[in-house]
Order: sequence, then C-alpha cells, then structure tokens
Amino acid sequence: MGHRHVNVSEKKQNWVNDFAKPGEYVSYYLQTSFFGRETYIGKQNKPEPDLFQVKKICHELRVELRSHGNDITSNGTTIEQLNEIERYVVKSIAEMEERKMLYDIGIETEKEQSDIINSTHKKATYQLKEGIVALSKGNCIVDIDFKKGFFSNVSGIFTIIPEICKMNTLQSFYKFDSSFSQNLPKVKLELEFKPANLSDKPDYPTFIAIEPTLVIIDIQSEKHLPVVFDDFFLLHNKKEIVSYFSKFLVYLSKVIKLSKQGIPVPTPLIKTLDSLTHFVYQEIPISGLFRKQNVNLSWEYNRSFKSFRSTVEIPLEFDIKNITKHKITLLPGFQTCLFARLHKLELNITTKTGKGGVTFLPIHVV
Repeated sequence: MGHRHVNVSEKKQNWVNDFAKPGEYVSYYLQTSFFGRETYIGKQNKPEPDLFQVKKICHELRVELRSHGNDITSNGTTIEQLNEIERYVVKSIAEMEERKMLYDIGIETEKEQSDIINSTHKKATYQLKEGIVALSKGNCIVDIDFKKGFFSNVSGIFTIIPEICKMNTLQSFYKFDSSFSQNLPKVKLELEFKPANLSDKPDYPTFIAIEPTLVIIDIQSEKHLPVVFDDFFLLHNKKEIVSYFSKFLVYLSKVIKLSKQGIPVPTPLIKTLDSLTHFVYQEIPISGLFRKQNVNLSWEYNRSFKSFRSTVEIPLEFDIKNITKHKITLLPGFQTCLFARLHKLELNITTKTGKGGVTFLPIHVV
C-alpha cells in the first residue's frame, strides 16, 4: 500500500504501509491468522485432527484523520490530472511509433533517433480521445417536463437545482448514537416552473418527495493510481467513469504491439498504463440511512423570467429506527494511492404525479 515509512512508537520501529501527515491520522492494526487441520491416512484408530497455524499476517496502516474532497487539488482537478496523463501517454506512443519508423529505414541507434524526434516534436500537438466532460454545480440540474393529462392540469418545465451547504460532512459511526443527528448537512433546492401557457391561469406542482441515499464509492487498482479524485468527478455516473478509463486499454495494446516489435518502452509509461488499466470502480447504495421527506411548495411569480420560483432548504435526517434495526455502520472515507473509499449523496425527487428525476451531490464521511 502506498508510501512506506517507519513509524516509531514505544522504542519500536515498524513499517507502516500508508501515508498521512504526522499527528493527523488514525492508525489501524490488522492481524490475520490462517489455520489448517491435520489428517491421518491409512490408520484405523485416527486421533482427533489437530488444528495448526499455517500463517500469521500482521499489517499496520494509517489513514488521514479528515477527508480531503477539495474540488481542486494542488495538481488541478481530477479531469485536468487525467488529461495531463493522457497527453503524456499519447506523446510517448507517438515517439515509440516514430522510433519504429526510423529503425525500419536504417536509423538504429537510440541517440540518432532521439535527435531526430526531439527536433520534430518541439511544435507537435497531440489529439486526445474524447474525454469525460467536466461537471459543475449546474450539471446536477433536474428538468421535469409536465404535459397536461387526464389526472393533472400541470403543463410546463419544472427545474430543480440542488445544492448542499459547505459543511457537507457526516460523522462516521460504528454504533449509532442520537448525538450523530445533530448538525447534519442541509440540502437546498432552487425550484423554477415555466408554464407552457401563461394566457390561462396555470397550475403548478404543489408537492415533491425527496429520498436521499448515501452512495459508497470504492476505487482501487493493483498499481499506484497517479490521480486524486475530487467531488465533481465522482458526480458522474458509473458508466461514464468506467468508459473513460477503458480508453487506456487501447493505449496499452498499442504499447504492447510496439514492444513486441523491439521498440523499448519507457518505464514511467508502462507503470502509468498498468495502473490505469487495472482501475476498478464500484458503487454501493446504502438505503435506509436517511428519512424520506415530503415538501409542500409555495411559489412566487417572477415577471422578468416569466416563471414561478421557490427555494426549499431541507436538513438531512437519519432514519434512526432503520439504522438501529439493521445495525448500519458508517465508515469514514479516505484516499490512498492503491484504493479509496469515497461518498456521494443521491437525491431521488418525485412529484405528486409520479414524475421525477435523480441527481447527485458531494458529501464526505469523516
């Protein structure tokens, strides 16, 4: 796991296979024992099989005391980091392809190849494959199209813009305590309804139901992941994220093909591709953590925009009965170079007619 350093405590020095700032970490000590059972073959009076220890494994690790889910890291956003990595990969593959071409026409020494490549690559630009679109707060908007029907006279576009307060953190817990219900984040909804026809006295939505669900995100790779994941990247749906990382398999196949043709592969390139092609992404929704909430809407007409507007602010509420009944445990999020556990909040919003939509907001468990 991650960075290796010596942890000194009580005059003992132990290797700790993780990274966290001194004084700002939670320590874990994991111990696993594997046992076997002896068997006796060919004896009529078999003694009672004995258990014996096959192997004992001890492991120390440290995890950051606080979750770091900043929208922009020191190396830029997640998408900026990934684009920079992809530019490096594309440039490296282009250089390998040029070395192959030079080798085929008789320029075989690496120095001669490098001189030619360096002179031609000074002004070169590299086209990246279609990437994932950067998300912002505006991308979390839900639009619901109402059409007048047999059971409803509501007709128009209902727009919901969700937002979460800056203190978007949840306290982790092993055993739930009522004190955890204090100071929960609030979800703010900016609502707008544009009637299809203003000439008649329009009807508008009078009620919404909001069902919050905490989504656990597990990210891992067999190799060092050269990227930090921020809030906005995690708001993409799973299909988009998995599809984005699959493009690096195409790059890896090109590198392997060139390698088989005798072209040397730069070590940083193969390490980068090895990490990104082993990327595993999993989402686990935790239902029953929060209570479903019903909200009655009141509107004000905005003449400038010719629409009705409303603002709703709802504090998240734990479903204490369900948490206690099913013994739900909430573990803190963290990121390391090999794996991460992060979170996002899913909001399933429905109206009285049953129409609705789903959106996501960033949230951290500490």
